[in-house]
Amino acid sequence: MKLRFKMVAMLVLVTGIMFATSCKKEDPTAPTVTTSDFVAQQNGSGEGGGNVTADGDADVTARGIVIGQTPNPAVTDQTVIKTTDGTGTGAFTSKLASGKLAPGFTYHVRAYATNSEGTSYGADKTFDVPL
Repeated sequence: MKLRFKMVAMLVLVTGIMFATSCKKEDPTAPTVTTSDFVAQQNGSGEGGGNVTADGDADVTARGIVIGQTPNPAVTDQTVIKTTDGTGTGAFTSKLASGKLAPGFTYHVRAYATNSEGTSYGADKTFDVPL
């Protein structure tokens, strides 16, 4: 009887350990994000956005776009226009008010998403502001 009890207890213990390790989340990584096309208007306004397709197993705490005149603008750059458009995964839209962009110039835009593991960016895209 004691041997049978020990075997059942061992089976329960091993099953519990297997269940606990199979439910463990992966180590978090930075999120995955894509950049949508940006459409600029002659008055210096515009609209674009992105899509946070994966959170990297950590909450996305900020998302938006960064716009600058050099390739691959980043949220840490001092000379960029940065929007903040909510949190979490999914598609989002960023709108710039009139006068934010100079007509006749070419700009670079990237979507970004931030979680506890860092900030990720979508592809760098260019657009022109009409005269």
